[in-house]
Amino acid sequence: MTDFNKILDKAKELEAKMKESQQKIKEIRVEGVSGSNSAKIVLDGEGEMQKIEISDDTLNEKKFFVKGIRNLDKRAKILDNINFSQGEKVLDIGSNVGILSHYLYKRGCVVSGYEMDSHIINAAKILSNILGYKIEFKAQDIDHNPVSKYFDTICLFSVIHHTKNFKQNCINISKYCSRIIIECR
Repeated sequence: MTDFNKILDKAKELEAKMKESQQKIKEIRVEGVSGSNSAKIVLDGEGEMQKIEISDDTLNEKKFFVKGIRNLDKRAKILDNINFSQGEKVLDIGSNVGILSHYLYKRGCVVSGYEMDSHIINAAKILSNILGYKIEFKAQDIDHNPVSKYFDTICLFSVIHHTKNFKQNCINISKYCSRIIIECR
């Protein structure tokens, strides 16, 4: 009986050490800086983006401007309760630099992101590449170039009400997916 108790004690000790190690991993912060020092990204030990900094020189360039970057703090609490299948094809319309797209990719989805500003799409592609995420980002304005490819789910977070052809865009989008997730402010 004492051998069994020793084994249990050792297992509990190992479990405690594993929990401690897992916590330490979560606390790790990794910083990546682009070659030209134009962007800096901070990731935690689980690969979650914690911070992104764009240099003033880069932000002041006429070709580059990223506006409206949002985090997923409040959205993730809701999205965590929505079922996404492994390999589910998801389109993120109004993807900006890809925060939602990154979340969906980590959930196992095959993600495409549409954003009408090509400069923001370039930033999204750079971030996705740095993070090692295989996400297709495309500069596409759905008012002039509507969705024409089928997706399992299309996400529209704070975007559809900004389109010029609201009703027609809604009708068109509904033809190219099984599920729509909309957030309006």
